[in-house]
Amino acid sequence: MDQVSIQPCITPADDVVPGDATCSSVVGADAPRLKDLLTRLPGGRQLRAWNKARRQNRRKRREERRAGSGAPSSPAAPAPLPPQPEQPVAAPASVHLLEHELAALHARLDDAPLRDMLLRMGALEQELAALKREMRMQAQRASGPAAGLSSTPIPVETHDKSRFDSFYIAFEDEFRGARDVVSARLAAYMPHLAAAGVAALEGPVLDIGCGRGEWLELLKREGFNAYGIDLNAAMVEETRAHGLEARCADLLSHLRGVEAQSLGAVTAFHVVEHLPLEVLLDFLDEALRALVPGGLLLLETPNPENILVGACTFYKDPTHRNPIPPEVLQFMARQRGFHRTQILPLHPFPQDQQLRGSDVDTPRLNHLLFGPQDYALLAHRA
Repeated sequence: MDQVSIQPCITPADDVVPGDATCSSVVGADAPRLKDLLTRLPGGRQLRAWNKARRQNRRKRREERRAGSGAPSSPAAPAPLPPQPEQPVAAPASVHLLEHELAALHARLDDAPLRDMLLRMGALEQELAALKREMRMQAQRASGPAAGLSSTPIPVETHDKSRFDSFYIAFEDEFRGARDVVSARLAAYMPHLAAAGVAALEGPVLDIGCGRGEWLELLKREGFNAYGIDLNAAMVEETRAHGLEARCADLLSHLRGVEAQSLGAVTAFHVVEHLPLEVLLDFLDEALRALVPGGLLLLETPNPENILVGACTFYKDPTHRNPIPPEVLQFMARQRGFHRTQILPLHPFPQDQQLRGSDVDTPRLNHLLFGPQDYALLAHRA
């Protein structure tokens, strides 16, 4: 607490000192609180002891005068003065000012924004400490091989990438379906390409995540100029084995290297559910830049409006991040600058797998449980 200038309480009588009845009458009802504050000031306890001794001495002299003794009694020796306090006694106005400042400080500590700020600072300090611990653990793991293990560097990235590529080819064969089945599903998009006039637009069709090449094969059969990219080197080799153009490349790196307004269409089947949000937005931005005016963006992804898809089948693919509801993906495309957006519900369960009944709830249950398993977003550059 800052030191404040405090003036002494002065009275006209020589034998009246601070702390007696005269000074208390000046303070009034605040005398007990003033005495308590004076006790807490530097030298306050010594001053109270001195006042007490003076009062006892005055009381003794009054009793002697009442006794009526003829011979004047020798005055009692005054009590020795204690060392002067380092600070003088506080006047009532100064004490009240000090109390007001203390109350103001407490009010500031009780202020909600300040309290929230202090709580937030505490939470950030905890997060920072956790990050530092994680960094130390990573540094320890990277500092050297564990005891007893070989220190020969292992090409982990190359080995893991090759193993993953072969795994994902087997996964696609098991869960996506045979090549001819997938081609039959993709043929449903041909009328939409024709309606968009993609064949008449300058520039090829780019298929992102071309996989085994079923879509590229269908486009080639229909006379479209098309090529694909994929991160899976094994799938790229399989696509090339069918006489199709495919490149092993990352989608953002490739799109950023494409000349602006040079593609007639950008397609991506079951790709966006693998992307972090920031990458997905960058993908939409780069696709818009690369498309010619009137160019088509075609995205297919699992439909979480189907409860079985959103709760179960979506997670069969361990590389999926999160499902994207149709209206959310449509909003993203519009917000990034695409026009004439459209949602196409696709691939409901066969009729023989749906519920049978004539009540009003059966159609609704069939839609929620056995309705479209996928949907497509069609969007155009203005």
